[in-house]
Amino acid sequence: MDIILRTIGLTKIYKSNKAVDGINLNVRKGDIYGFLGQNGAGKTTTFRMILGLIKPTAGEVEIFGKKVTRADTEHLERIGALIEFPGFYPNLTVEENLKIHRNLMGMPDRKVIDESLELVGLQQVKAIKVSRLSLGMKQRLGIARALLHKPELLILDEPTNGLDPAGIKEIRRLILDLAKTRQMTIMVSSHILSEVQHIANRIGIIHHGRLVDEMDIEDIDKINRHYLELKVMNERKAAYVLEQTCKIQNYRIVDHGVIRIFERWDEPALVNRMLVQDGVEVSEIALRKESLEDYFLKITGRSSDAQHSSC
Repeated sequence: MDIILRTIGLTKIYKSNKAVDGINLNVRKGDIYGFLGQNGAGKTTTFRMILGLIKPTAGEVEIFGKKVTRADTEHLERIGALIEFPGFYPNLTVEENLKIHRNLMGMPDRKVIDESLELVGLQQVKAIKVSRLSLGMKQRLGIARALLHKPELLILDEPTNGLDPAGIKEIRRLILDLAKTRQMTIMVSSHILSEVQHIANRIGIIHHGRLVDEMDIEDIDKINRHYLELKVMNERKAAYVLEQTCKIQNYRIVDHGVIRIFERWDEPALVNRMLVQDGVEVSEIALRKESLEDYFLKITGRSSDAQHSSC
């Protein structure tokens, strides 16, 4: 599959702070690429370098198979972007704001405004002043602006940041729809891992400025383990019974009254029976599978859960 965005050793240093450290990204045509990391991990800095908004300290960016230079901006005509919170003139209407951007981009076709607003579901509010829009609507308007020139690559920096669950769901639906109807390649950054898991087919994980992993979601699904999750009255007593009676070594206490068992997960009835027989009160037992968030915590070394061994 064609690689339409590649970074080679991309680095940005501010004085003594290495904000981005030698990143090698590979975004394929047609991907919804989830760029994951905590706030401050280097996601926005990476996007700014890709778009030429700031100069890299070292490394290269290749877009559509061509090395990017500060003098060459032709590739930007094929890219749409929403970086951080979108800025608009609050006293102008939705349509007036987009007209300004259309004129700046040199687009004579007036239909592009209606088309973009239709795509993001804002056609009915085009005569409304931006100051009256909700946060979710402003985010969608930012995406509409990024779509005016019908880009092939769309870069979205934390598009669901600050939104309520309904707003997050709207943005998620929009991203999936754009990828399907426009055959658009989309790179979206987020620290909300559960949301990215719903939309991305490929992810890159950035941690303290370094890319610690890059892989397809389906490969993560293969790696992630099944486990039994138990809710008990006394997790310490349950742990003792698991080790002494059940001979189970691979388990974790993940919260007060919550234990995850990574062996014999296909024998829930037997495990439950042995615990109950030894006086452990089990209020709930469920078969689950590790999530993208679990994988993120594991790969970044941030999981505080300790694996317990038998005595």
